[in-house]
Amino acid sequence: MIMKNRYLFYILILFLLASCGQKQNNEDPSMVNSYEFSLASGGEELLENVSVEFQTLELTEKSIVGSIDQIVEYGDTLFISDGSEYRLLAFTKTGKFIGQVGSRGEGPGEYSGIASFFIDTDKSQIGIYDEDVCKMLYYNLSDFSFIDEKSYEDIVAGCCLPDGDSLIWYNQAFEGENSDSYFIVTDPAGKVTSSFVKKDFKTGYLTGCSTPMYICDGKIYGYTPYETTVYELSDNEAKAIFQLKFKEFETPSIEYLNKISSSGQSSSLYKSLKDSGFISYYSVSNTTNTLCTTVMAKGEKYCGLAELSSGKTYFTTQEEMANKLGLGNIRYFIVGSIGESVLAIIDPMEVKDRVSSGMQLNESLRSIVETIDDNANPIIAKIAFCNL
Repeated sequence: MIMKNRYLFYILILFLLASCGQKQNNEDPSMVNSYEFSLASGGEELLENVSVEFQTLELTEKSIVGSIDQIVEYGDTLFISDGSEYRLLAFTKTGKFIGQVGSRGEGPGEYSGIASFFIDTDKSQIGIYDEDVCKMLYYNLSDFSFIDEKSYEDIVAGCCLPDGDSLIWYNQAFEGENSDSYFIVTDPAGKVTSSFVKKDFKTGYLTGCSTPMYICDGKIYGYTPYETTVYELSDNEAKAIFQLKFKEFETPSIEYLNKISSSGQSSSLYKSLKDSGFISYYSVSNTTNTLCTTVMAKGEKYCGLAELSSGKTYFTTQEEMANKLGLGNIRYFIVGSIGESVLAIIDPMEVKDRVSSGMQLNESLRSIVETIDDNANPIIAKIAFCNL
């Protein structure tokens, strides 16, 4: 009996050691893919392996798009939120207008603003988060009919994505019991079940992208304003996946942020950061092989592309990136993707002005801007590495 118990004891120890080893592997920094972006590293040859295609959107009285905030692809449909009119519109992948999801208003099934939206394929529904009144509205994915809505008055969030029966929120709260983490997980009723990535600096003034969560290849990714780490999120962990390093620029320290913002209470935080040498704005999106990042430092916008399969990167100003790719002018990159492409938004009128000034353009883009109406919707540039 004593010998048998001893064997059981040894087996238990081995099991515990194996469990500890697995936990260490999950937290091992060497498991994080690191990508360095530098203005001095060259890398222009990488652009020879980049393809750019263009998506135009049909212009009708009901499909005028002022500014594109978010794009989600579902089958043959592109769902696009218009940040200027607070509408969610649906187009085919050829750009033909399908219709609007929901409508603005204060009644049941209506929203006053769209902070973000998502497609829940498991439940065949569209979720729209109205940040103004802290409620989630659900619509049928097939005919856009209203299903239900749920209030989340205790949650201050920029965006939300579903993970099974849970909801993962990008947490903007800077005071109260739920303010200590950047990501919180709730059940459908809004009860917090877990939280990840501690907030060392709390502020009610947002810098960076307002929707720093997205889905790639069925996985949820998220990042925070003051560090250049991208996490894979689930309802039980935030696992660091990518570490982005910018050789010429650094993220501000917590001490510096507290100093320039009176411990988070100053509305001039962004201006102070913009005037500093630190990164004042940061966004990232990726597909299975293409990663795109935008940073702002010293009052200038910079863009980086990384080919994930090779680890190679290219980094330059946003203006130079537009020139190198023959885009004329990039208004901004957005969080989201279409197929294997990251997305940049182009103003056709700005591009027309560049054409008239003799700027060299991508031939496909030139053909588009020479034929479209002066009041055309923004053009979506789909950027990807070719060798998938």
